[in-house]
Amino acid sequence: EAARVGAPLTLTSACEVRPAGGAAGPGDACRRFLDPPVFSLVTPAGGRYPDLALSLRGVHQVENAVVAVLLAEKLAAAGVRGLDGRSIAAGLRRAVWPGRIEIVPGRPELLLDGAHNPAGCATLAAYLGEYQRGRRMALVFAAMKDKPADEMLDLLCPPMRKVIVTRVPVPRAETPEALRRFALARHHDVAHTESIDEALRLARDAAGPGGLVVISGSLYLVGEIKKALA
Repeated sequence: EAARVGAPLTLTSACEVRPAGGAAGPGDACRRFLDPPVFSLVTPAGGRYPDLALSLRGVHQVENAVVAVLLAEKLAAAGVRGLDGRSIAAGLRRAVWPGRIEIVPGRPELLLDGAHNPAGCATLAAYLGEYQRGRRMALVFAAMKDKPADEMLDLLCPPMRKVIVTRVPVPRAETPEALRRFALARHHDVAHTESIDEALRLARDAAGPGGLVVISGSLYLVGEIKKALA
């Protein structure tokens, strides 16, 4: 496509990325990158960034960060000022994305992720498998009627001790009864409630003080939880 439109093409695969914090063998993403990730980067243009620390969690954010650095280099080469290595590192370190693998401290901790399609749920499931394996986890889930909730629950249910489905106050929201049917086909311990506050209470009880409550399926749900926490 780049060749067709006459655009220069830079690939992230042409970059050299090395994780900090004790690299392991290929495929062991949890040991290769810290959580949040810290890594060094060398770009095709010769840019060297020895210590890039992200605030965003998940191995997938490393590649997103590399894309951002490559774009910053292009802008700097085009004459945009203020895009030196120090400012790039500071920008990546300060970047936040509410509701995307956002961990809220507590007993138990809460993990808010607005994954609302199978691809997003797959990314969340990969993060849980890489960095939260072995913890007692409970899922609070809601989704819209036009989303493939069954496929999303396929990805999110396996590591959970308990699954609680609920509804967000928007017309497009799927009913807890329908979500419960999907969840029961994938998990042995499912509860449903119209109350988001009750769903959060049930999940906290199931996870226990040292566990993790995962809240996902809809950005609307994440927004309602944030309002409740506030």
